[in-house]
Amino acid sequence: MIGYNLLCILPIVLTFIVFLFFFSGNYLLDDAGIAYYLESKTHRKPGDIEPISIWTQSIIKGVAGFSAIMTFISFFQTVDFSSLKRVVMPFLCLYLEFFL
Repeated sequence: MIGYNLLCILPIVLTFIVFLFFFSGNYLLDDAGIAYYLESKTHRKPGDIEPISIWTQSIIKGVAGFSAIMTFISFFQTVDFSSLKRVVMPFLCLYLEFFL
């Protein structure tokens, strides 16, 4: 049970606490009306004005995606699936027979 808590529950709680500040900060920046201006360098057209929360949410998406991949890798490296084979193999064979 200690390995499960260390690999699954603790990262979820820490991630929630860290990103809670980002989400509330995004709301406050949107509510204050803070935006950024993207000026096109190649074309002569008006620039694009977007809320700054879109930029910060793209950073959060990247960090969340990378951390999810790293969590899956660490989870599958540490969990012992040898006892699961005796339970899953009969059901897997029945499942494959259904489609063949």
